[in-house]
Order: sequence, then structure tokens, then C-alpha cells
Amino acid sequence: MNTETRLIKSRISLVLDYPFFGNLLLNLKLKEMPEIPTMATDGKDLVYNPEFVGILPDKDLKFVLSHEVMHVALCHFTRIDGREMHKWNVATDYAINGILFNSFGYIMDKCLYDPKYENMTAEQIYKLLPNEDGQNTKYKPSATGNVKIDGKTFKRFDEHKPCDIKQEQEWKIKISQAMAQAKEKGKLPGCMEIYMKEFLKPKIQWQTLLKNYVTSLAKNDYSYLKPNKRYMQQGLIMPSLNNESLGDVVVILDASGSVVEFQQRFASELNAIMQTIDCNIHLIVCDTEVRDYKVFTKNDILKLKYSGGGGTDLREAFKFMNKKSLNPSVVICLTDGETDFPKGCYAPTIWVLTEDNIIPFGNKVVIE
Repeated sequence: MNTETRLIKSRISLVLDYPFFGNLLLNLKLKEMPEIPTMATDGKDLVYNPEFVGILPDKDLKFVLSHEVMHVALCHFTRIDGREMHKWNVATDYAINGILFNSFGYIMDKCLYDPKYENMTAEQIYKLLPNEDGQNTKYKPSATGNVKIDGKTFKRFDEHKPCDIKQEQEWKIKISQAMAQAKEKGKLPGCMEIYMKEFLKPKIQWQTLLKNYVTSLAKNDYSYLKPNKRYMQQGLIMPSLNNESLGDVVVILDASGSVVEFQQRFASELNAIMQTIDCNIHLIVCDTEVRDYKVFTKNDILKLKYSGGGGTDLREAFKFMNKKSLNPSVVICLTDGETDFPKGCYAPTIWVLTEDNIIPFGNKVVIE
């Protein structure tokens, strides 16, 4: 049996037994390329080294094919967003192999897999991977293409090729179709359905989410001090609805270097909220300690131009709020999430995150 025939046979087997991966693979054209060491895809072609394919057992060949198509399906290349390439590649491999383990029930020998990274996105895993003296040298591939992490060698069985960013929407449609086909046959793993639905979920603009959260907390009171004009013409004195009011709002600004570029966008949204909802903003600027504290009213224009050090400990900002005996209706915090968090807060808390991080309490809004 020649290599291409074997690949076609493996793909058909996947369509029958694991239709989600198999149907996605039908979108890639097989192309032999002896000059590459293993296998790769650019979202259009699946290129392979026939010698590499020849040494793989059938079970592992199906695993590698599924791994390869998931890089494209999850748009890992378009999601790199300036991250260090080698470390990002490792993070994406961990994310995919966690999905495949839950689907196939096994992992290829010595490939990148750790159960602690299961059900996590590549972005979340990337943040948890250790650095070496600030340089990601431990993730650089060796001459054999393998990767060494903490002294252990892991197999690199695919090459990560760039994909066209325009392909992202096309692949999201293909993913939806593959999910429907697999679900119809009762062969869509539960973990895959949860993971892919989250990936396909339309993203609501962070500004809209922030405004919705804040507006839902605004107080609405009826008052006879301003009679409702609609009923005055009928000789009735009825109360009118006061303007929405939030009273005191505490805004905590993470002044670490990674957040600086987001400050003006954040300030613009807060100013827009202040124009529609009556409130006083208590601004607390903090990195490893509180650096500034100011109060803004509805007639003020909030401007943020703060730069701090590299570290952050937002527990200090919450301690400061308690020390000042502030009683806010809501706390809004702009941060990258790389901080020690307080155990909780007595006021509703909204975390506006520049990166998608896990928060211990409150609601989160991620700036895209």
C-alpha cells in the first residue's frame, strides 16, 4: 500500500469512527513533500513526508492527522498575537493533545501532554508555561525537531505552518458542519462540544459588556420632586423616574507596563458611562502599592496616563479602599490579571482584563 492510499484509508476510518476530525480532514488536499521532516498544513493542503508517515502505526497516524487539522480548525496561527513563536507552538500542542486524549482515550508516546492543561485554551496554557531567564530558549526545537522542556524530550510530529487569516471564518463554518455531522451520528465527544461551542461563540464587544454590567447596577428611584409631565396635562401629579445613579464607583487601575496601552480606551468607556449614569469615580492607581488616588464627578473628564513598574499586587488597592472606608456600588478594575487577588470584595466587582485570565470572583470583561 503506497503512502497516499494509506492516508486516505486513515482519513476514511476517522470519518467513520471519529467523524468530527475525519470530516474536517476532508477539507485538506493531500500533498507529498519529502523535504519536510514530518507533516504540516497551511489550511488548504496537508503536506507530508512519506518516510515519516511510513513509520507510524495506524493508531498514531490517525492521532497525528487529527492533531494537524485541529491547528487549523482552532486558528492557532492567527491567534498568536505577538507571542513568542516557539513557546506558543508548545502551548497549542498541549491544548490540542488534551482534546485528543479526551476523544481518543490515549496519547502518543512522549508527545506534549499534561492533564493539568486539559480544558484550557492555548492562551491560558501559554501564561502558565515557565520561562528561562526571560528567554524562551527551553522551547526551541533541537536539530531533530523535538522539543526539550525541563530536561525532558518530547516528540515534534508536525510542522506549524502559517495560515491565511481570511481562512478563519471559513474554518469556523467547517467546524460547525463537522460538529453537526458528528452529533447526528452520536459520535461527538462531550468535551469537544463544550470546547468548540466556546470557541465558536460570537464575541460581544467588551465596551457593550462593561456598559451592560454597570447599567444593571444603577439605582432607579421614583420621586415627586420632578413630577411626570405626561400625567400633569391630565391634572395628575405622578412621580417621575430619576436618572440612573451609581453613587460612588471605585475604579482600580493596574499601572503595570503591559496595561499602559489600554488606559485611554478604558478611560473613554468610563467617560461615556459617566455621561449617562450619575456617579462619582474614585480612581485608585496601583502596581505593587497604591501610587495615586483621585475623585472624579460627572462634569470631569477622566484621563489616564500612568506608568508603573513590572510587578502588580492589587490586594493593596482593595486594602486602600477599606482604609478609606469607601462604600462603592461597584468596583471596576482594569488589569492584565497577572497579580495576587484579594479573597473577595463586599461590592460587586467587574474585572476588565487585557488578557483572558481566571478571576476568583466577580464578572470579567476581556478587551479584544
